[in-house]
Amino acid sequence: LLYAESPGPPLPLGSALDLKVGEYVVALGYPLAMLDRPTATLGIVSAVGRYLRVGDRVFEGLIQTDAAINPGNSGGPLVTANGYAVGVNSAIIAGAQNIGFAVPIDLVKIMYDMVRRYGRYVRPSLGVLVAPLNKALAKAYGMPASRGLYVAEVLAGSIADRLGVEPGDIIIAVNGEGVSNTFELRVAVAESLINNKPIRLRVIRRGRELELE
Repeated sequence: LLYAESPGPPLPLGSALDLKVGEYVVALGYPLAMLDRPTATLGIVSAVGRYLRVGDRVFEGLIQTDAAINPGNSGGPLVTANGYAVGVNSAIIAGAQNIGFAVPIDLVKIMYDMVRRYGRYVRPSLGVLVAPLNKALAKAYGMPASRGLYVAEVLAGSIADRLGVEPGDIIIAVNGEGVSNTFELRVAVAESLINNKPIRLRVIRRGRELELE
């Protein structure tokens, strides 16, 4: 953790949970280290709750934006039109245009809490690739729930694997709290890790509701 002195007040923090697809955001940073002052690039929220797979690592719950993010922007804030920091610019897809990702500020606050209290950060990943359910998807596939996360893949050796999650399960709650996107899932897992609590999942498997712990 770094203590930084600043001549002005810090940016107020918002929440990625309040973001709407299509709303304007601004990415701030020092692209390519060319300037001595931050550069602002304007874009929109393209999606929330995205996951990004890099090799054998999966990054979950990301904000996707078309605001230009270049080397040097990483670590800078993603800010809403009314001045609230809602994410930290983190990644782009090489070779693609207008596809950038930011870590939600809600998760950054959890990271800060974890490092301040325990001296290290444990990445809060359940170890599943999921797709959010909606009524149309549930109806098309004859699924018994219209809210939750459909499990497409379980990563070997992950928390989900140890809990007995299977591809085809629908995760509907973590520790009693309903989840409907990867961001909510990741926050729930992180809070369990911070508070040293076991993770309990409620899933629907082949029409039956199960508790996994």
